[in-house]
Amino acid sequence: MKKGLITLGLGGVAIGMALGVLGSVVFYSLTSASKSNKSDQSVELGRNGPGLVSELTNNEIATQKSEFDSTSRFDSPDETKSELKSTNPSQVWNSLVKDDKENIAQVDAFLKVGADWANLEGLKVIDTVRDTLGSSAVADAVVLSILYDAFESDSQTAFQSALSLSPQSRKDALASIVSMWAKTDPIATLAALNSTNLGAMRGELHQSLIDSWIESNPKDLLANLEHLPDYLKRNAQHGAMLGVARTTPPDAIEFLAELPNDPNDDRRYDLAFEIAEHWSRINAYAALEWVSSIPFPGEGNKRPQRMLLTKVLRNLAASDPNLALQSALNDPMGRFDHGLEPYVVSKVAQIDAEKAISMLSNVRDGKTKTASYRSVGRALSENGRYERAVDLGLSLSEENQSNYYCAVFNVWARSDPGHLLKSLEEMPTSLVKSQAAYNLLASHRRSGLLNDREIENLQGIVDGSGHKVTLAATSSYTDSSLDYDALLLQLELESNLNDGEDTVFVLSGN
Repeated sequence: MKKGLITLGLGGVAIGMALGVLGSVVFYSLTSASKSNKSDQSVELGRNGPGLVSELTNNEIATQKSEFDSTSRFDSPDETKSELKSTNPSQVWNSLVKDDKENIAQVDAFLKVGADWANLEGLKVIDTVRDTLGSSAVADAVVLSILYDAFESDSQTAFQSALSLSPQSRKDALASIVSMWAKTDPIATLAALNSTNLGAMRGELHQSLIDSWIESNPKDLLANLEHLPDYLKRNAQHGAMLGVARTTPPDAIEFLAELPNDPNDDRRYDLAFEIAEHWSRINAYAALEWVSSIPFPGEGNKRPQRMLLTKVLRNLAASDPNLALQSALNDPMGRFDHGLEPYVVSKVAQIDAEKAISMLSNVRDGKTKTASYRSVGRALSENGRYERAVDLGLSLSEENQSNYYCAVFNVWARSDPGHLLKSLEEMPTSLVKSQAAYNLLASHRRSGLLNDREIENLQGIVDGSGHKVTLAATSSYTDSSLDYDALLLQLELESNLNDGEDTVFVLSGN
């Protein structure tokens, strides 16, 4: 039995796909365990929907398989290698299951024997694999390798063979085969599904087909919508349109005219936002021009356009921060007195905090400026530049400082509370000091980090300062990927888009 940390190189198709399904798992930690709890030590394989196929393309799968076949499959003694050459794979399989080694430590052997076994007896061995290994990463790796070999040899036969498996194995196998098959021949896959009595699995397998078709060729799916069952057409069309928007955004603009002008139908909004997001990643200037030219009915109904603009500005800010800021300034204030500058400043602050600081003087006053300052202060704090963040906040009016410092100290208190505690006496004003003390209490009153005397002292600072502190009501301050200020603005923009009126969001393809 091997102990310690074992790193699984992506030497084989099954391991590669199993790890793909697992998501971010690249290695497993093996600890000593008795043979009696061997099955309990198996690493559970999480699934994302039916089947075992990950986001790997068929080409990637074939490449990994080729690499696997060209390398040594085993990390076992020579006598084990000799045994694996047996003409009785089922006997060798049982010996692997019953030996004293962890299953994950001899996964290469399981893959080899499983492949030989399936070559002799077909896909029915999958049921035995499941029965002997249970729901584990090793079982899923072996099954997926077997399925890929069968699919590579004859997709139609693999599909028909999978129908004879036990219910759970059949469900997973069919979903995996359909996902792979749909990437190479979706029409044949659809014909096989439509000609087979699939019972309750029908809907899931149709969805696997649609998802793979969208991933591999969304335009082809749009051209073949008439072949789909009626209940699939609407969602398949929408998914394919979004797929085009993700890959070739300008080509998706024409689809906007095909969607109904219905305020209760979100497909037009979804597609427009997908175009804006992905086009601005490819060509932010063209995306900005498109968003700026979109016509909207009804005077003053600019909020949908502002929502699209925020997506473009975030991406534009990374490449041309000055143009992004000017575009935000050109947009009128929202009805809650929010400008779009925080979107730009927060993005720039993640890349170059000093550049973001230089932009603050151009940001409009009020909530917009305070939100922009908070974004920069958080970025500085997340990079350990606490003193710089404290000094920056002194530029704000006193009534806005508490809100700013709450964002700064929320990060500081969570990332380096000991440093913040020692820095209290160095805070420039009693307001700043009281907000820092409050954030320390909010984060660590019950964490065990502070002793009773420290808690009492901090509470005394807060109570005796005479200043009103800003409550740390959310942990989102510390999550730059979420961006708290941008989230607030997004909620404002999304709330009550039509002010209670049935205003239609018109997006033309011109």
